[in-house]
Amino acid sequence: MSTLTVFNEIEIPYNNTKLKLINDDTQIQFIIHNNQAYNPEKIEIYDSYTLDKKASLDISPFIDKLILNKMIFNNDSQYVFIEQSYGKLYILKKTVDSFKFISEFEHPRIESISCLIINKDQNILIMTNYNKEILFFRLYINDQTDEINIRYIKHYKLQVMINVYDLVLSPDESKLLVYGIKTYFDDDDFESNVIEIFDICTDSFIFLINGIDYTHNPINYNNNPNTYAFLNNDTLIVGCDSNYIQIWNINQSEIEDTLYSDYKICSIKIMNHSPNVFIAGTSDGNIIIFDLNRSQYITKIYNHLMIPIINPDPDIFRSINIRNILIDKNDELIYVTFPGNIYTSPHKLKILSTNKYKNKQLFTFLLILYRTGLSGVPYELCDLILKFF
Repeated sequence: MSTLTVFNEIEIPYNNTKLKLINDDTQIQFIIHNNQAYNPEKIEIYDSYTLDKKASLDISPFIDKLILNKMIFNNDSQYVFIEQSYGKLYILKKTVDSFKFISEFEHPRIESISCLIINKDQNILIMTNYNKEILFFRLYINDQTDEINIRYIKHYKLQVMINVYDLVLSPDESKLLVYGIKTYFDDDDFESNVIEIFDICTDSFIFLINGIDYTHNPINYNNNPNTYAFLNNDTLIVGCDSNYIQIWNINQSEIEDTLYSDYKICSIKIMNHSPNVFIAGTSDGNIIIFDLNRSQYITKIYNHLMIPIINPDPDIFRSINIRNILIDKNDELIYVTFPGNIYTSPHKLKILSTNKYKNKQLFTFLLILYRTGLSGVPYELCDLILKFF
């Protein structure tokens, strides 16, 4: 994959819209929230190819000053889990145009959840709270009867006391990445981005990146982690504030390789069938494709937004970070939210097609012509062309 082209696009209300591919990648789900950035208003579902709207579900009646990481859908997006006040977890089920209340679960440690995720098998619920604990719960869902049972398993204190903003499971779900921010109170308050990795099999913390070394003067901000992704179960890709991308060996806690970007990396997504290739969104509104086998980028997709980057307004410049990237299961289509602003264009969701998708389209077209004999091209030549697909 060396090039990407725009396959389809639509305008979206806000750049911080969260995306999820559902129903075997045939639909894409948006979490739409108001411009305060933290209060979800509705869930919208679109066809993942045509981007035609299929449904708009109002979720605002169930939400009171809720941040997005406190709301999680199960894998097929039929159920949503929401923390409400007083240590209660509400479970809702999607209906035609809204949600309905199914049940609630109460536990003393659930109060003030900071993050919430569900594993692929949908039988483990993992969350963190403001007491800096990781909580594990057993989850049982009966789709036929809407019976949902949740049972407490265990909890652990975080290695570094951080405010947690994200939880990510490794591909085999044996490791849990915890990302958060630690605030240091000194003469000048400052923050450090922290990554901790917890080994679920051994119940122990095995990896730590504490981004800012606050014990030295001047303070070193170069290795402050900004984004991250598991390349595999033992390798982590980390984008740093210093424009460097670090490839970490988790088990050895050491950097195996370092790549450089012209701008800070804001998001990373690994290709499903080319695991040494990843796509990164940058702070200047661009997309970069990296190949780890070559330790370099393959191509850059420059400034889709056409925002001038020469002496830009700092507020505008900060707003063009590319943070939402999705890749379909076949690595054929890539979904990216591109931020706009009042000086240029509205926010957009764009579908980018890869070489693999374009080759598939051409292959299908040639196959139809070949089988129907309508191409006017000799069968021998058709056979020769089809060998390349």
